[in-house]
Amino acid sequence: MRSFVEFEEEIKIESVLKLGLSGSLLATAQRLQKKIKDPDSVLLTGKDLHITLASGPEWKKEKNRIQLPVPEPDFRIDLEDPKMITQGNRTSWYSRVRQQEEMSQYVKDILGTIPNRNRIYHVSLANLTGKVGDSVATIEGK
Repeated sequence: MRSFVEFEEEIKIESVLKLGLSGSLLATAQRLQKKIKDPDSVLLTGKDLHITLASGPEWKKEKNRIQLPVPEPDFRIDLEDPKMITQGNRTSWYSRVRQQEEMSQYVKDILGTIPNRNRIYHVSLANLTGKVGDSVATIEGK
Protein backbone atom coordinates (compact mmCIF):
# COMPACT_ATOMS: atom_id res chain seq x y z
CA MET A 1 0.00 0.00 0.00
CA ARG A 2 1.34 3.44 -0.89
CA SER A 3 -0.11 6.47 0.78
CA PHE A 4 0.72 10.09 0.00
CA VAL A 5 0.78 12.34 3.02
CA GLU A 6 1.01 16.03 3.70
CA PHE A 7 2.81 17.22 6.80
CA GLU A 8 1.31 18.68 9.91
CA GLU A 9 3.59 16.64 12.16
CA GLU A 10 5.43 17.72 15.23
CA ILE A 11 9.09 17.07 16.00
CA LYS A 12 9.63 16.12 19.64
CA ILE A 13 12.96 16.16 21.42
CA GLU A 14 12.79 13.77 24.36
CA SER A 15 14.86 10.73 25.31
CA VAL A 16 14.51 10.09 21.55
CA LEU A 17 14.06 12.41 18.59
CA LYS A 18 10.69 11.64 17.10
CA LEU A 19 8.32 12.81 14.43
CA GLY A 20 4.79 12.74 15.84
CA LEU A 21 2.02 11.80 13.42
CA SER A 22 -1.00 13.95 12.68
CA GLY A 23 -3.22 14.80 9.73
CA SER A 24 -3.17 12.46 6.77
CA LEU A 25 -0.10 10.51 7.96
CA LEU A 26 -1.88 9.73 11.22
CA ALA A 27 -5.00 8.69 9.28
CA THR A 28 -2.89 6.39 7.09
CA ALA A 29 -1.28 4.77 10.14
CA GLN A 30 -4.69 4.25 11.73
CA ARG A 31 -5.98 2.63 8.52
CA LEU A 32 -2.99 0.30 8.58
CA GLN A 33 -3.76 -0.60 12.21
CA LYS A 34 -7.08 -2.02 11.02
CA LYS A 35 -5.16 -4.55 8.91
CA ILE A 36 -3.69 -6.16 12.03
CA LYS A 37 -5.86 -9.18 12.75
CA ASP A 38 -3.77 -10.88 15.47
CA PRO A 39 -5.95 -11.30 18.60
CA ASP A 40 -2.89 -10.70 20.83
CA SER A 41 -2.29 -7.23 19.39
CA VAL A 42 -3.35 -4.08 21.20
CA LEU A 43 -3.39 -0.94 19.04
CA LEU A 44 -1.43 2.13 20.11
CA THR A 45 -3.44 5.33 20.45
CA GLY A 46 -3.14 8.12 17.90
CA LYS A 47 -1.14 10.29 20.30
CA ASP A 48 1.45 7.51 20.62
CA LEU A 49 1.99 6.97 16.88
CA HIS A 50 5.34 8.38 15.76
CA ILE A 51 8.53 7.75 13.80
CA THR A 52 11.65 7.62 15.96
CA LEU A 53 14.40 9.50 14.13
CA ALA A 54 17.25 8.96 16.62
CA SER A 55 17.79 7.22 19.94
CA GLY A 56 20.41 5.61 22.15
CA PRO A 57 23.83 6.75 23.34
CA GLU A 58 24.83 8.41 20.04
CA TRP A 59 21.60 10.46 20.05
CA LYS A 60 22.23 11.56 23.63
CA LYS A 61 25.63 12.95 22.55
CA GLU A 62 23.95 15.01 19.81
CA LYS A 63 20.77 16.01 21.66
CA ASN A 64 22.08 19.29 23.06
CA ARG A 65 23.46 20.45 19.71
CA ILE A 66 20.13 20.44 17.91
CA GLN A 67 19.09 23.72 16.30
CA LEU A 68 15.52 24.84 16.99
CA PRO A 69 13.07 25.03 15.39
CA VAL A 70 13.53 21.68 13.68
CA PRO A 71 12.24 21.81 10.10
CA GLU A 72 9.53 19.40 9.04
CA PRO A 73 10.40 16.89 6.31
CA ASP A 74 10.10 18.26 2.78
CA PHE A 75 9.36 14.88 1.22
CA ARG A 76 6.39 12.55 1.24
CA ILE A 77 6.22 9.54 3.54
CA ASP A 78 4.74 6.26 2.35
CA LEU A 79 4.05 3.47 4.83
CA GLU A 80 4.16 -0.22 3.97
CA ASP A 81 1.68 -2.82 5.14
CA PRO A 82 2.12 -3.90 8.78
CA LYS A 83 4.62 -6.57 9.80
CA MET A 84 5.18 -8.31 13.12
CA ILE A 85 8.52 -8.42 14.95
CA THR A 86 9.52 -10.13 18.21
CA GLN A 87 12.65 -9.32 20.20
CA GLY A 88 13.02 -10.97 23.58
CA ASN A 89 9.70 -10.67 25.40
CA ARG A 90 8.42 -7.82 23.19
CA THR A 91 6.26 -8.18 20.11
CA SER A 92 5.21 -5.28 17.90
CA TRP A 93 3.35 -4.69 14.68
CA TYR A 94 4.88 -1.89 12.62
CA SER A 95 4.78 -0.21 9.22
CA ARG A 96 8.08 0.51 7.56
CA VAL A 97 8.65 3.93 5.96
CA ARG A 98 9.45 3.47 2.25
CA GLN A 99 11.68 6.55 2.09
CA GLN A 100 14.57 5.19 4.19
CA GLU A 101 17.29 7.20 2.41
CA GLU A 102 15.30 10.44 2.64
CA MET A 103 14.67 9.84 6.35
CA SER A 104 18.40 9.26 6.95
CA GLN A 105 19.26 12.45 5.07
CA TYR A 106 16.60 14.34 7.04
CA VAL A 107 18.17 13.17 10.34
CA LYS A 108 21.62 14.14 9.04
CA ASP A 109 20.31 17.58 8.06
CA ILE A 110 18.95 18.06 11.59
CA LEU A 111 21.89 16.66 13.57
CA GLY A 112 24.84 16.80 11.20
CA THR A 113 25.23 13.04 11.66
CA ILE A 114 23.14 9.88 11.66
CA PRO A 115 23.29 8.41 15.19
CA ASN A 116 21.59 5.11 14.24
CA ARG A 117 22.99 4.13 10.83
CA ASN A 118 21.19 0.77 10.74
CA ARG A 119 17.79 2.08 11.88
CA ILE A 120 14.76 1.07 9.88
CA TYR A 121 12.43 4.07 10.14
CA HIS A 122 8.95 2.83 11.00
CA VAL A 123 5.73 3.49 12.89
CA SER A 124 4.89 1.07 15.69
CA LEU A 125 1.16 0.39 15.32
CA ALA A 126 0.46 -2.18 18.04
CA ASN A 127 2.09 -4.38 20.65
CA LEU A 128 0.99 -6.82 23.34
CA THR A 129 -0.10 -4.16 25.88
CA GLY A 130 -1.04 -1.00 23.97
CA LYS A 131 1.64 0.93 25.91
CA VAL A 132 4.06 2.70 23.58
CA GLY A 133 7.07 1.79 25.77
CA ASP A 134 6.36 -1.92 25.32
CA SER A 135 7.01 -1.87 21.56
CA VAL A 136 10.15 -3.27 19.99
CA ALA A 137 12.24 -0.10 20.09
CA THR A 138 14.70 -0.57 17.25
CA ILE A 139 14.25 -2.36 13.98
CA GLU A 140 17.57 -2.68 12.20
CA GLY A 141 18.79 -4.23 9.03
CA LYS A 142 19.57 -1.79 6.22
